[in-house]
Amino acid sequence: MQLIVFCGIQATGKSTFYQQRFFHSHVRLSLDLLRTRHREQRLLQVCLETQMRCVVDNTNPCRAGHLHCPGAGNGL
Repeated sequence: MQLIVFCGIQATGKSTFYQQRFFHSHVRLSLDLLRTRHREQRLLQVCLETQMRCVVDNTNPCRAGHLHCPGAGNGL
């Protein structure tokens, strides 16, 4: 399993970098695409459960209340 987290200010090329490097191998989790935090969280949960390669493409993915990583710190 591989989880990559992109974070940075808007318009710095995170999505473009994903398209150039990871489009064919990783699922993209983006609030811009999924529209709600609940959907984003659910897709992350499915990716972790199935050990699917994924990229979290967010401006502030680790801000309190935004992205909860089940099992974070437990070797996942």
